[in-house]
Amino acid sequence: MHEWRSGRVERALPADLTPAYANKATEARVADTRFILDRLAALNTGTNPDAERRPLPAGLRGALDLGKVGMFGHSLGVFTAGEAMYRDRRIDAGVNMDGGMAYGDPTGTPYRPGKVAKHGLDRPFALMGSAPVKEDGELAEHNHLPAGGDRSWKDFWSHQRGWKRDLTLLKSAHNSFTDLQTVVPQLGELIPERDAVIGTIDPARSLAAQRAYLASFFDLASGPRAGVLAALGMSAGLAVHTTAAAFGLGALLQTFPTAFTVVRILGAVYLVYLAVGSFLAAARKDDADPARARAEQELSARRVFGRALLTNLANPKVIAFYLAFFPQFVDPARGHVMAQFFVLGALFILIGLSVDASAGLLAGRLGDFVRGRSSVQRWLHCLSGTVFGALAVRLATDNR
Repeated sequence: MHEWRSGRVERALPADLTPAYANKATEARVADTRFILDRLAALNTGTNPDAERRPLPAGLRGALDLGKVGMFGHSLGVFTAGEAMYRDRRIDAGVNMDGGMAYGDPTGTPYRPGKVAKHGLDRPFALMGSAPVKEDGELAEHNHLPAGGDRSWKDFWSHQRGWKRDLTLLKSAHNSFTDLQTVVPQLGELIPERDAVIGTIDPARSLAAQRAYLASFFDLASGPRAGVLAALGMSAGLAVHTTAAAFGLGALLQTFPTAFTVVRILGAVYLVYLAVGSFLAAARKDDADPARARAEQELSARRVFGRALLTNLANPKVIAFYLAFFPQFVDPARGHVMAQFFVLGALFILIGLSVDASAGLLAGRLGDFVRGRSSVQRWLHCLSGTVFGALAVRLATDNR
C-alpha cells in the first residue's frame, strides 16, 4: 500500500504470475529504469529535473560518472535488469539474484523467454542462485545447468556473449536475497516455515557473501575502463618525472661527469632492493587473499586519473627508477644530454602507456584468475626478481 501526498491510497494488487502480468510489469519497470537514467543524465548537465522546481544542492553538476552504470535485482526485479540492459546500452553490467528470465514460470508451460534469454548480452552479467536443502538432504541448486531447473538461465548462458559468472549461495532460499533474511529470524516461532523462506544459511554470512561478490563483480566489470584512466594518469606523472630528470640529472651529468658513476652504483643498489622485495613477496603465503587484492571501489573518471597522477608523482620509487635506468642509455659523447633524456622519456611513456592500458583492458578477465592462484602470483614475483637482479648486475658492471 502506498499513500500519495494528496491523500490518495494505492493498494497492492494480488500476486499474479501469469505471463501477461509478468510482461506488463517488466515493461513498466524497464521504462522506469530508462526514465531514471534520462533524469540522471539531465541532472549531470545542470538541469533541474524537480517537478516543483525546488533548488538542488550545490555541486551536483558533473558529479555523476554515468559511464559506469550497473544494475542488479531479485526475482522479477532481476528480469527487469536483464531486459533493461538488452534495450539500453547505458547499463554496463548486471546481476541476476535468483530470478527467472522468462514471462511466468520458467519451468512451466507455455515457455516465454525474455529477449535477454533468447539473445544474451555483449556486456558482463552474473547469475547468483539459491540452493535450499531438500528433504533428502541434497541441495536444490538454481543454476544454468540442466539440473538447475530453470530453462531461461540455460538459454541465457548459451547466448551470453559478454563476460559471465554463475554463483550459488549454498543452503539459501529464494528470499535469502531480500530483507526477509534479517526480519524472519527476529519473528521466531511466528514463522514456522523459516527454512522454506530464507533457507538454513546464516543470515549474516549470506549478507556478507552477497555484498562481497556483488562488489567484486562490479569492480571487475568497470576495471578495464578504470585501468585505462589510471594508465593515462601514470603516464602524465612520468612526463613530469622525465622533465625533472632532463633538467636536473642532465645538468648534473654535464657539469660533473664523475657523477654518472655514482648514479650508476646507486641505481644498481636500488635494483637489488627491488629484486629482493620481489623474491620476498614470492615467499609470502597470503598474496592470494581476495580481501587484499580486490579492486578499489568505483571512482569517477577524474578521481581515477587524479589519483594515479598524484600517486606517481609522490612515489619516490619512480624517481629512483629514472635514476637507475636512464643513465644506462645516456651518453654525453652522443650529443645533448637533455635531449637524450626527453627522447628516452617519450619512448618510455609510450611503452608504459601501451602496456598499462592493455593490462587495464585485460584486468576484468584475468584479475580474478591471478588473485585466486597463489602459484601464478609467486611465479610472477620470481620473474620480476630475476629481471631486476639481472639489470642490477648489468648496471653495476657497465664501465661506460
